[in-house]
Amino acid sequence: MRQASVVIGWASQRAASALSRGKNPNILSLEPRPFFRNLFLVMSLANIPEIRVETAGDEVTYWLPVRPLGKFRWFGLIPMGFSALWLSQVGRMLLESVRQLSNSKHSSFEYFMVVFLLGFVVVGCAPAGMGLLAMFGRCRVSWRDGWLTVSNSLGLFGWRRRMPKANIRKFTVRAGASSNGRPITAGPLAEIAVLIAECESGKPRLVAMGYPRKWLEVIAADLSARAGISFGATP
Repeated sequence: MRQASVVIGWASQRAASALSRGKNPNILSLEPRPFFRNLFLVMSLANIPEIRVETAGDEVTYWLPVRPLGKFRWFGLIPMGFSALWLSQVGRMLLESVRQLSNSKHSSFEYFMVVFLLGFVVVGCAPAGMGLLAMFGRCRVSWRDGWLTVSNSLGLFGWRRRMPKANIRKFTVRAGASSNGRPITAGPLAEIAVLIAECESGKPRLVAMGYPRKWLEVIAADLSARAGISFGATP
């Protein structure tokens, strides 16, 4: 109850401030319907216990859980299987190069082959990492000092991406699954979505994917209001 009161109070202050300045009509519009829709989304953030939120003024961090993909989680085994096949072939050649290296007196070429094949081992591990992240990884989205930071982690491993506010034009929530170029609108996959940051220059940047559409819409609306950036949702 206390968290909901804090969110409602913060949303009311932001709404009053935006209305007085006539700023960002796509976020907190003077028109009643968009205004109350976005206010409702911000208030709904307190009603999603799976998302942990840490705030300090307009700065915020959203801690998202393991993606609730259900049985579709096991599709992550496909890239892992590809990695296993790749590494089995490269590993065989690598072991042969190591064996020749141990028996050769002129080992310059063998040294080169070992280093060369180790590069292929690293490349072959990438699909497995993507599959494990899809199955068991977590996502953290932070807004700090005018920068959007997205971290994807799996235990002690992960990577981080940063985007400056100056280059972000709009946050958009889109359908995360499609068939024949059209978004899926029925079934379990219809609720899975992606959060995109559309940029002033360059291609759109992925912020979060594989989470329920409602979660990402609430995050996008709250983040847009804090950062002063437009928000939109597409089918």
